[in-house]
Order: sequence, then structure tokens, then C-alpha cells
Amino acid sequence: YVIKDVLGVGGVGGGAFGYYRDGDKRWRALTLAREDADQAKDVLASFAKQPGATKEKGVEGGLVRLMHKEGDAPPTEWILARKDKVVIGIGDEARVLRAGMTAEENAKVSLTKEQKTERLKKALE
Repeated sequence: YVIKDVLGVGGVGGGAFGYYRDGDKRWRALTLAREDADQAKDVLASFAKQPGATKEKGVEGGLVRLMHKEGDAPPTEWILARKDKVVIGIGDEARVLRAGMTAEENAKVSLTKEQKTERLKKALE
């Protein structure tokens, strides 16, 4: 659990992370629950305002894709969306990424953008 500034984004508050694995692929899930749907919309909007973040279609209310950098680790990709008063994100596991990894090496240990989006859709159901 992170008490404030999840993914280093000021003002979004705290949230919980889960760590998952399927074979060699690893990812993280993020959940932020707020008092009401408007607060959750504001949280998703805050993620969308981050440098390089993009808004995308795919679920009701839209998706936000952003890259997050943790210390010396390579950037991790996150796909986030909201349902009612909850914001959920699926992202790369930074601990399996290494600087200089080829796309092929990355694909062995990380979910693709499409796989993250599909897992996110299921989590929002």
C-alpha cells in the first residue's frame, strides 16, 4: 500500500499494488478507491496530465496510458481506467526489466499493451 502520490503523481492519494505472475510474465495491478465517482474521475484526469500520457478509447470513460520511471529501472508502461469510484491500473513489473533490453526480451517478461488492456477490462467488470 502507498499512502500518497501513487506512481509519483501528486494529489492522487494512496492506493494498493498487487504483484502477479503467469509463467515468465510478470505485472502489477494498482487500485485506488475514492469517496465518489467524481473524485475517481479527477484521479484519472491527474494521471492523464502526466508528461507523455495519452487518453485512449477502449472502455467507458476512456483509458489513460502513461510511462512511469522508478529510480534507475527502465520506464514501465501503465494502462489505467475508472469504474464508478475506483481507478484500476495494470502495469509492467519494474523488477524484471533491465536497461538495454530488446523488444523481444521485454516481450518474454512483460505483458503487451493489448494484454494489459484486456486484463484491465476484466478487472473493471
